[in-house]
Amino acid sequence: MGTTEFAPGQRASVSSVEGTTLDGKQLQLADYAGKVVVLNVWGSWCTTCREESPELGRLARSKAFKDVQFVGLDVKDDQASAASFASFAGMSYPHLFDPQARTLAELKVVPPSAIPSTLIIDRSGKVAVRIIGAINTQELAAAVLRELKA
Repeated sequence: MGTTEFAPGQRASVSSVEGTTLDGKQLQLADYAGKVVVLNVWGSWCTTCREESPELGRLARSKAFKDVQFVGLDVKDDQASAASFASFAGMSYPHLFDPQARTLAELKVVPPSAIPSTLIIDRSGKVAVRIIGAINTQELAAAVLRELKA
């Protein structure tokens, strides 16, 4: 549990992460090269995810984060429950659908059972910050703003 910030030389690349979104489109994190990305791992069945998801949706819609791409990674879920929950929580950004948690397993920087987790990915597709467990909205916002200025 907790937050880890990685120095630029210690950052792992996640730009190869790709898959199908909840709405059936193909998505690759590499598509967002040049942007700061917030990748949140969640499931509609996860109580903590249910608590933090509306905050993530609010941040994604805020003017301060207009240059940030939010992406969800929905794991161990069924598509109908996930889509319904994402809509209810106001998470209007794309979500990779990962029912078998294979994409999560490829994210070597996140333990497979660490749901929720949130990554802040720098403009070059590398993990700048890893948050295992629930987000603290103020800390997440501050870390994203630091990365935007980097």
